[in-house]
Amino acid sequence: MTRLATLVRKDFRHFWPQVAIFWVLLPIGIDLSETTFPQAGLGNFWLRGSISQELLLIAAPLACWALAIAAVHHETLVGDRQYWLTRPFGRVELAASKALFFLLAINVPLFLFQSLGLAIHGLSPAGYACDLFWRQVFFTVYFILVPAAVAAVTRTIFSSVTTLLAICVSPLAWVVFTSHGQLLQQFFTWVHYCALAAAAAAGALIVLAVEYAWRRTLLARSLLVVAVIAAILSPLFVSTEAAFALQGRFSTVAVPADAFRIELDPTRQPYWGGQPPIPNVLSLWVPLVLANPPRDSRIEPWFTDVRGRSGTVNCDLGRLWLRVSLQRNDIGRTTFDLDGTVSFILLSERGHVDLPPSEAVIHLPGVGVCDSRREAAHCYSPHLRAALAESAQDRRWYTVSPWEASAPFPTSPWINPLDVYPWHATDPVLSRLTKRSQSSMCVTVLQPVAWFTRDFSFHNLHPANSPVRSQ
Repeated sequence: MTRLATLVRKDFRHFWPQVAIFWVLLPIGIDLSETTFPQAGLGNFWLRGSISQELLLIAAPLACWALAIAAVHHETLVGDRQYWLTRPFGRVELAASKALFFLLAINVPLFLFQSLGLAIHGLSPAGYACDLFWRQVFFTVYFILVPAAVAAVTRTIFSSVTTLLAICVSPLAWVVFTSHGQLLQQFFTWVHYCALAAAAAAGALIVLAVEYAWRRTLLARSLLVVAVIAAILSPLFVSTEAAFALQGRFSTVAVPADAFRIELDPTRQPYWGGQPPIPNVLSLWVPLVLANPPRDSRIEPWFTDVRGRSGTVNCDLGRLWLRVSLQRNDIGRTTFDLDGTVSFILLSERGHVDLPPSEAVIHLPGVGVCDSRREAAHCYSPHLRAALAESAQDRRWYTVSPWEASAPFPTSPWINPLDVYPWHATDPVLSRLTKRSQSSMCVTVLQPVAWFTRDFSFHNLHPANSPVRSQ
């Protein structure tokens, strides 16, 4: 224990400039982030929206990378001329000292500054301690474990930095250029991030263990390459069905198998909708109804799988429509058969909140803090646990969607303790959401409580013989 404390003190004495820079950049990065309110600023708003702001926002994570690389390179593991091999401490003590140094120099200050950021915005750090813990986990994986593993198998800072940049670009390119990655990003963002983080953490720990235990650099480098490939391809091993099943394990309300059956709505007739942006393709709209709808709850369709066809389920003021894309030459057919599965999210009403007509900052349960004093209102939350819904005239929309509130814990690795959720108001009818000067507005707070799937099988559907109608 004495030698371990000596090694940690040695690292603090040697790297105090890098540690001090990281500590200075922490509050600056948080203050200049999108989570800052006017009354909470520290006088740096002249940088807002500028290139200097963007650089400062990523300065703290980059400083953390530099600190992790420098600390590992100080007792380099690559080669056969290491001075520390003649010192009276072993590789296990060296690895333990690095871990303790990172904990005291990076994780503890980050936790304190994130807690301070929540307190500045009127949120209790104790109430969000679990969320702050998960932010620490993802930050540690991406900004401590991964750079430490890269530094353990490289000789110079330049080679470490170039390797890290290549590792960072690869998963992003996979998401952009593959449809499976885009689907996971759209519906199961947190599952995608967890798969990446788990693969990255496992690979980094294995590389560090091999290099510190046996100093087998070639083997460790090979394992690093395998770990990068596994992290890039990790979402491929998570199908949408498996991701939704994992999401359903976090349900807090049991949904009986015989509840909420999907049936055809006898009061409405299928019809041909407007042409989607695909040549020679039209949409068949089939009216649906859920039997035994719950009280004080809402059900929203998540995603749809129509066997052999492309389709989605839309909800308009509680009325469900199955939209199926068909070829234009299918219009002449008299009947259709449709089979598939629809995944739903069950939302429970947790109350109603009256938003004041004037610009203000308000606290919403399950969300966090909402600020309407800018051109567009935004909500700021350590971890979104509830959706916000509003209705006007014959329209209903989500200002904060339930899909954004489905993650069981935050998966953001950034230093900012609050995530930004803009009000989804793009229609002129909804403009009063961001410019509410005439009257107050009531917002419904909805908490996701269950995720479930239902199969459907419709035979001999007869679309209306009317002309194609607008959607």
